[in-house]
Amino acid sequence: MKQLFETSIQQSEENRKLREQIVENDHHNYFKINEEQNRASDARFKYDGDRLALEQARLEYDRMKLENTELKELAESIRDEYIGLNSQEKIYQDEFVRIENKLNSQKKKFNELTEIYIEVKQKNDILNKEREKREEIYKKRLEDAIEKRDNLKNFIDDVKNQQKEADEAVEAAKNKIEDLIFDRDRLDSEIQHLIQMKERRNEQQIQFNLLLNNV
Repeated sequence: MKQLFETSIQQSEENRKLREQIVENDHHNYFKINEEQNRASDARFKYDGDRLALEQARLEYDRMKLENTELKELAESIRDEYIGLNSQEKIYQDEFVRIENKLNSQKKKFNELTEIYIEVKQKNDILNKEREKREEIYKKRLEDAIEKRDNLKNFIDDVKNQQKEADEAVEAAKNKIEDLIFDRDRLDSEIQHLIQMKERRNEQQIQFNLLLNNV
C-alpha cells in the first residue's frame, strides 16, 4: 500500500507539470493568433489602397481617352478649314485668269482683282503657317498622350499584380488563423480532459486515503 501511495503522488506531480506545459503552450498560441490577425488586417488595408489607386488610374485613362478624341476632332476641323481655303484660293485664281483674258482693257478692275488675290494669298499663307503650328502641337500632344497611355497601362498592370499578391497574402493569413484556432480548440479539449482526469485522480486519492485510515 505504501508503494501504491507513492506511485499515486508521483503520478499527480507528473499531471501537474503536464498541465502547466499545456497552459504555457496555449498562452504562446494566443499571442501568435493575435500576430497573424494583425498581419491579415495590414494586408486588407493595403488591398483597399491598391483598389483605390486602380480606380484613380482608370479615371485618368478615361480622361486621356476623351482628350485624345477631342484632339482628333480638332485635327479634322483644321484639315477641313485648310481644304476650304485651298478651294477658295483656286476660285480666285480661276476668276483672275478669266478676267485677265476677257477684260484686258479694264486695267483698273484687273488691278483690284490682283490686290484681292494677293490679300487672299497672304491670308492663306498665314493660315497655312498657323495650321502647321497646330499640327505640330497636335503631334506633340498625341505623342504625349500615347506615352501617358503606355505608362498608365504599365501602372495598371503593376497595381493588378500588387492586388493579386495582397489577395494571396490575405488568403494565406486566413488559412493560418484557421489552423491556429483549430489547434487552440484542440488544446482546450485536451486541457478539459486532463482536468477531468485530475478530478477522478483526486477522488481516487481520497478513497485511497480513506482506505488507509480504515486499515
